[in-house]
Amino acid sequence: MGFHGTSPSAARAIMRTGFLRPQCRRLAGCFKGKCECQMLGFGVYFAELDKAKQFARRRAQWDESSGKPVGAVLHCRIDLGYCKHGQRTLCPCGCGRAFVDHPGSWYARDGYVQLPQLCLCLCLCLCLCLCCMCVCAVRHVQLAACRVGCMSCWLQPTRCCAWCLAHHRYDSVFLSNGSMPATKVAEWCVADAKRVTIVKMELVTDGTDHSGH
Repeated sequence: MGFHGTSPSAARAIMRTGFLRPQCRRLAGCFKGKCECQMLGFGVYFAELDKAKQFARRRAQWDESSGKPVGAVLHCRIDLGYCKHGQRTLCPCGCGRAFVDHPGSWYARDGYVQLPQLCLCLCLCLCLCLCCMCVCAVRHVQLAACRVGCMSCWLQPTRCCAWCLAHHRYDSVFLSNGSMPATKVAEWCVADAKRVTIVKMELVTDGTDHSGH
């Protein structure tokens, strides 16, 4: 379960239409031939509940019925697909910041692994597994353990060969706590909004008003 903090009006709109991939906000850095709107490229961002509530408080809107500012948190089920764990590498755009990926180089534009890549990877894995089984048989090692290891490669092809590491694009990315300057607290970014299912909306009533009241 992931959590997305926003304003009540935005949350209701998202519940009607589903999440949409964000567009460039045309910030100052975006006019230099690159976009710096999102730390991890264009995608839908999620966090644990505490951090999502902090975002909701920042985006709180005045509620006439309660007489106080109110924010909103969307509780969502997320299919992370092939998830990349962000590393302390510098942003490909040349900004010099670690853990940041402004162009979103980790994902395919459609958000899914391409079938030709997956088929080639599975063929390579099968060859490796057959070789592994032969070695195991010669050395009298339990084949069951070998097969379990091989199946884990098939299920997660991004971890099984150098070809995948060089060509595969991920569906999501995770940054752990302390991934500065990108984020201080853990968060996820999902490239394809169709991987997200909204479960419910929770109102946050201890927000900070940003609407002028």
